[in-house]
Amino acid sequence: NDGGYIITGTTNSYSEGDYDVWLIKTDANGSEEWSHTFGDNRNDSGKDVRQTSDGGYIIIGDTESFDNGWNWEIWLIKTDSQGNEEWNRTFGGTDGEFGKSIELTNDGGYVITGSTRSYGEGGDDVWESDVSYYSQGHINQVRHLVDCIVEDREPDYGGEEGVHAVRCTLAAIRSAELGRPVRVGEIDEECRAY
Repeated sequence: NDGGYIITGTTNSYSEGDYDVWLIKTDANGSEEWSHTFGDNRNDSGKDVRQTSDGGYIIIGDTESFDNGWNWEIWLIKTDSQGNEEWNRTFGGTDGEFGKSIELTNDGGYVITGSTRSYGEGGDDVWESDVSYYSQGHINQVRHLVDCIVEDREPDYGGEEGVHAVRCTLAAIRSAELGRPVRVGEIDEECRAY
């Protein structure tokens, strides 16, 4: 709101152990106003940050320091307007999760996207955390399809891409109905939820 910038990333130079999350606030000219690190004795990284309605910041990243064993977990950190930690939460299972991006929602919550090895069909699957039931992909698909309906125009894609877009939209709607994440794979090719 002051014309400056907020940056998150990873530092080894100013860390407690291995790598730590680094939050930097600059003025409009890019001169540092303050910075803070978050982490412990293992690897932690910041991936995305947004300013919150109270003037503070919300950071999404990954942590090994505060996980459930020796695997990565998604790490959510809330700070005040000066970058001082107010609270933090981790999300994950037994095999490693990685936070990628965060958006604020109208109800005061957060939408977090990332990847998971603990849930899904193996490998690094897209995962929505417990903070929200929608992935950014779902949100983009819903917005696009609704805009097309309202504006009475054809979607930007058809064929298999179009079917996938409808399946993403239905998975998002079904997630809200069930109160749990619903994978696109749970929506069959006829666009019916199992």
